[in-house]
Amino acid sequence: YTFDIIAVGACPYDQDRMRSANLSLSNVAVESQGLSAIRKGKFKFSYSLSDLSNIPPLSTTYSVFSPWLLVLKSGSSSNLLGDNSQEISDVNLETAGYHTFVVSSVCNNLNNKSHSPHPALEKGSKFRVAPAVCISNGWPFSGNAFCAYKHLGKVMHPDGLSSCNSEVRPDPQTNERRGGVIINAEPWQAFRSLHENAVFEFSGHGNEDSLYLGEDQSGKEKWFSVNWIENDTLTPPGSLSHLVFALFNGCDAGQTFPQAVVNKGAEASLGFNREISVVVCSTWERAFWKYATKYYTLGAQIFPPASVAQAAKLAFRDVWWKPWNWNPIAPFFIKRMQDSMVVVGDTYLYPARKGKILR
Repeated sequence: YTFDIIAVGACPYDQDRMRSANLSLSNVAVESQGLSAIRKGKFKFSYSLSDLSNIPPLSTTYSVFSPWLLVLKSGSSSNLLGDNSQEISDVNLETAGYHTFVVSSVCNNLNNKSHSPHPALEKGSKFRVAPAVCISNGWPFSGNAFCAYKHLGKVMHPDGLSSCNSEVRPDPQTNERRGGVIINAEPWQAFRSLHENAVFEFSGHGNEDSLYLGEDQSGKEKWFSVNWIENDTLTPPGSLSHLVFALFNGCDAGQTFPQAVVNKGAEASLGFNREISVVVCSTWERAFWKYATKYYTLGAQIFPPASVAQAAKLAFRDVWWKPWNWNPIAPFFIKRMQDSMVVVGDTYLYPARKGKILR
């Protein structure tokens, strides 16, 4: 007998080089179609089949693998030679990371005893589930970014499943990082990240129309301008509808950034419209993510995670209760930050969702 198989994707087939000499499978692509249910994705995949003897394959199947190479969904596909496409629903998207789409086809030419190598990975066969992007211009703000990502990347549901706020996006064709924690990002990197994640967090220096991202190798300052968001050509109306929440934790950034992203479709955003203390804003932010993503206690009562607007207010409880003996004017900075908070819209980060809210 002959074991003729063609595979596109990583996972179990990467080491197999026993490929059919007659049957070819190519042009595998995956396109996100949004959500089919809470935390479950809908996709359309396509591929092309060809055979030197014009014999259709014996069978064709697809499989979707998690970042840990566990099969999330599988099934049969069309055996027709030529271009094929199919929609599938309810793909579990609980886990952040790179998912792999595999299409395999079994040759139906019983006289074929020869084999030839075939590329194991076709362009377009991967998609990315990104929980959030957390951007900082470095010390002392980088700790805020890591804290935010830790909370956003793992949200525990009542059903016991670990999940994350995420948006399904194609695998970037470059090595440019657009998710996770990014320190000293490039301006265009921050801009693209805003367009490719469900939650955007910035912690660092800012002003009323720009976010400071650090310095380049020549010592020149790097800034992310709000004009890139307000510009309808660069950020068309509705293009940020995937954005669940954006936090701009920097001086004066609340004057323009929160309203700008909500105007382009984001569910909610938060910032501060005056200068704020580095220490106070760090203490506040770490408490904010706790209240927005985890169950918390007040007195003897246990409450589910708060909305972002509620969490923002609750976080100041932790700030006021923190001992500030080293700084006698800390109450002044706390009160000024509290009074300068700007919240546009409101939403929940818990339970974790993919893109727009589904209740």
